[in-house]
Amino acid sequence: MKKVFLLSVSTVLCLFLAFLSVKTSLVATQEVFNTFEEYVPNEVLVKFKKDIGKYFIEQAIDSVQGRIVTHLGKEISTLEWNPDFSSLRSFLLDPDLLHIKVPKEIGTEQAIYFLSLNPNIEYAQKNLIYYAEDVPNDTHFSKLWGLHNTGQTGGKTDADIDAPEAWDIFTGSSNIVVAVIDTGIDYDHEDLAANIWINPGESGGGKETNGIDDDGNGYVDDFRGWNFVGNNNDPMDDNSSGDTYHGTHVAGTIGAVGNNDKGLAGE
Repeated sequence: MKKVFLLSVSTVLCLFLAFLSVKTSLVATQEVFNTFEEYVPNEVLVKFKKDIGKYFIEQAIDSVQGRIVTHLGKEISTLEWNPDFSSLRSFLLDPDLLHIKVPKEIGTEQAIYFLSLNPNIEYAQKNLIYYAEDVPNDTHFSKLWGLHNTGQTGGKTDADIDAPEAWDIFTGSSNIVVAVIDTGIDYDHEDLAANIWINPGESGGGKETNGIDDDGNGYVDDFRGWNFVGNNNDPMDDNSSGDTYHGTHVAGTIGAVGNNDKGLAGE
């Protein structure tokens, strides 16, 4: 690279640093694991194999003292249940899939264990709780296949870093500072300006520059970082390849303002 600048960027949406902050707290870590498998207690979704008779289905459900939950949310016993009546199904489009509620003395895990031993059952699983992914409204977010890959460029779906899933857990903090060593940054860019770090030690009495090395680090007025090539306090990105400025592009991947209805979203 022709020029190298040291730039610090505070980011609101940063996947990698989100994971770092989680690891510093046992409480936060436990919360993260809980969100990975949140489910309704004492409920099981049971998929029976096709053409299994009503008697065998009732027998399986009764073995865990289960009650069937209809698609209208009503609990009924196996004696009340009739698969020929759509109003009594758990799922209208799949008569072989049943939503079961079991006593708390049996619980979800034990019910699944016993049901999974039944040869008439295709699978039994927890009634997991899912939330809509935190996908930002940035106009070019759909191009960021590395963050969220839906196969939009012909690549493999979900071959990405699962950014929306990470944002459901943590969306970063303006207190987190990222140092970028590259060709500088367009610190006036509409998608970056709000996240540019300002060195609090170089306040200059409330001014951007005062000609004094206020924080005593050897660099005068380095309130946005330092241009080590030009040996000055202006890290503006002036090293482009066509319309692309590498340092700005990298900084955008890390810390572009997310969910602002424009541009990109940073990690």
